[in-house]
Amino acid sequence: MPTLPTATDPRKERLPFSLPSDEVPTMPTSPIRSPSQQHPRLSRGGPLGVPSGSHQTSTNSSPTERIAEDWHRVTGREAPSRDGQMLHEDVADETQDVEESDDDVDDSLPAPPVIVVGSPSQPSSPLEVGPEPAPFDPRLLTRPVLPYARFDEVQDQVHTLLDLVWAALPQSPTIYETGQLVGTKAPTPREYAIPKPDQLKNIVYCVNMLAPIETEVAALLHAIPFDRNNQSHMLFATRVFPWFTSRDSPKRIYSETDTEDWIRDTLIGPAHAVMHAVALGDIPDDVSPAYPFHSSAHCRFINRPDNMTILEGEHPNEVIPHIGEWKTPGVISIDDNPLSAVQKAVENINRAGAAYKFNWPKPSSSIAQRDKILCQVRDVFLNERAQS
Repeated sequence: MPTLPTATDPRKERLPFSLPSDEVPTMPTSPIRSPSQQHPRLSRGGPLGVPSGSHQTSTNSSPTERIAEDWHRVTGREAPSRDGQMLHEDVADETQDVEESDDDVDDSLPAPPVIVVGSPSQPSSPLEVGPEPAPFDPRLLTRPVLPYARFDEVQDQVHTLLDLVWAALPQSPTIYETGQLVGTKAPTPREYAIPKPDQLKNIVYCVNMLAPIETEVAALLHAIPFDRNNQSHMLFATRVFPWFTSRDSPKRIYSETDTEDWIRDTLIGPAHAVMHAVALGDIPDDVSPAYPFHSSAHCRFINRPDNMTILEGEHPNEVIPHIGEWKTPGVISIDDNPLSAVQKAVENINRAGAAYKFNWPKPSSSIAQRDKILCQVRDVFLNERAQS
C-alpha cells in the first residue's frame, strides 16, 4: 500500500481527493466496468472536493483516528467534520488549496493512495456494481403500485427511478369539521365584465390526455437506476417517495392553505425532483438545477393562482409552463364533485373534440358552485397569458 507523503506544506501537494475524517483508505482498486454492469457514478466536484471524473468506490471500513492524523500530516489542516461536509463548509478554501498551480508540485513525492469511500462492500473487494436496468417493457405500467408504507419495507422492489415513483399516495387529510370550507368565492365585478372574446366558451373532456406520452416518459424514468446502497440515492428518495414527503404535511385541513401545503409536499415537490433527475440523466448527487422550480405566485396576477412553476428566465420575464389552483375536499371531493357534469364524454357524441358549451355567468346571488370554479380558473389562466 503506498504511503502518504510526509511533506507538511500543503502547497507542495496536488491531491486528487478530499479525505473525509470518517473514511478509511484501502488498497487501490479499479472499479469493475463492463457492458453488463452499471458504471460507477462520477463526482460532480461536490462538497468533499473530489474532482469531476474521479471514481468513488465503497468499503465497509469504520472511522479511525489515523485518518485525521494522515490528513493533517498531508495538508496541514484539521480533517473536515461530517457536519461540515454536509453543510458545504469551507469547500472553496479546500479546493483552492488543493488545486493551486502545477509549478510548485514536487513530482518526486509518492502518489497518494486511491481513496475508497462509501459503504457496503468488504474492504479488500472491488466495488460490486449492479447491472444496467433491463430494457423498458410497457407492461411495467400495468403492475400494482407500491403501497403507501415505510420505504425500508418496499425498497428491495425499487431498482429504477420509475420504481421509486410507482407508489401510492397517502389519503388526503380530512377537514377539521364537517360542513366547513365548502364554499368558493363568487366572480368579482371585473370577472363578470371580462370581454366576450376572452370568456370561457367551451369545455372539452379529454379522456387519457397524457396517454400518448406515458410510455415515453416511463422509459426515461426506467433508464435511470436507483441504488439503495448509494447514500445520494437514498437522500433523493426522501424528496420523492410518498412516505417521506408526506411525513410533515398537515394531518388535518383548517384552511385552503393546508391543502396547498399537502399538494406541494406530496405532488409538486416530488415532481420537480424527478424533473431534475431526468434533466441530468441521473439521480442528483449534490447538483440542484436552478430550473425548473415551483413557488407561490407573484402579485402580477390579478387573480393569483396557488402555485406556479418557473421553467426559465428572471422576473418579469419568467417562462411559466404550469400554474395551479387548488381546492379543499370540502369544495371538490370524490363523493361531491361540482365539476362531474363536465368531466365525462358528451353523451351521444363519439366525435373527438366534442365540447360542452359554457355560458359566462351574469351577476347573480345563486351562481352555481361549478360556474364559480370555472370562472376563477379561466381568469387565472387569462391573466397569466396576458401578463407573461
